[in-house]
Amino acid sequence: MENIIVIYCNSASSVTSSHEGIHPQETIPKHIRNRLDTAKNLSSRLARSHVDDNMIKTIIFARSKAEAELYARLSSLPVANVEECTNIGDMVEKVLATIGFYERGKGSSNNSNSTGRRVYFVLSNWQWQYIEPLLRLKDQRFRFFFEGALDERSVEEIENERRMENVVRVKAENSIIDRFMGMLTSDLKG
Repeated sequence: MENIIVIYCNSASSVTSSHEGIHPQETIPKHIRNRLDTAKNLSSRLARSHVDDNMIKTIIFARSKAEAELYARLSSLPVANVEECTNIGDMVEKVLATIGFYERGKGSSNNSNSTGRRVYFVLSNWQWQYIEPLLRLKDQRFRFFFEGALDERSVEEIENERRMENVVRVKAENSIIDRFMGMLTSDLKG
């Protein structure tokens, strides 16, 4: 089973790299450090519970690839892919495309070669509401989880960031819910 840890490092107060030197850990905002620490703890927990830790992948999302690379360098996480995104919705779309979520109903219907994928989204505690539709999704090949990190910023800073985000919309074709609704509709038709 493949485990993918997705860390959302966007915020209204992101770090910008002005030069190529290594930045001290203190330049990372505390709430981003908390997310990176939560991801590190999750990674070690998954490594302890699974025999093959090669099945654990990490993706760090930030406003720019340079910023994501900075977080990856300073995070001490195993080799991490870096991506850029503008908000949580953009991040989720890129993750779903990466794992082949939308392609699962196309082409061959033989799913015997696919392994299950568990995707762990690491965000601040209050951001669970933006990915909640994804967390409710029941699918045979994909499971989505939320890992909340402490966000100690002021209410004003959090409210500022809330305005940047939207609730994720999931197009879940060929999921268990769709099949159940199809059966229910055909039963109601008689």
